[in-house]
Amino acid sequence: QHLLHYSPRTFVVLVQDRAALIHACNASALQNQRCAALIIGEGVKPNCKHIQLAGEPGQVAEQLYSALHALDALRLDCLLVQLPPNAPEWAAIYDRLNRAGYR
Repeated sequence: QHLLHYSPRTFVVLVQDRAALIHACNASALQNQRCAALIIGEGVKPNCKHIQLAGEPGQVAEQLYSALHALDALRLDCLLVQLPPNAPEWAAIYDRLNRAGYR
């Protein structure tokens, strides 16, 4: 598939875990940057606008594109995206997110 197919217009920052995402969200707020987050599974929620996807790969695959489009439509400074676990069942999601973002 074409690499740009997965790329939102808003700058995307991929983070390894929820703690790093929350830290990036707080740092963005201190710099007066407007950000939103895409999180996967249960846990502590960031203090910015966010969309929480299920913790199961099949459900995330179904919801991923609509969630990215919804966050991209907000026209913020950046989108913070929590990467899924680096496990075989998450490989397709991991690939799609890596095509969409930067680290």
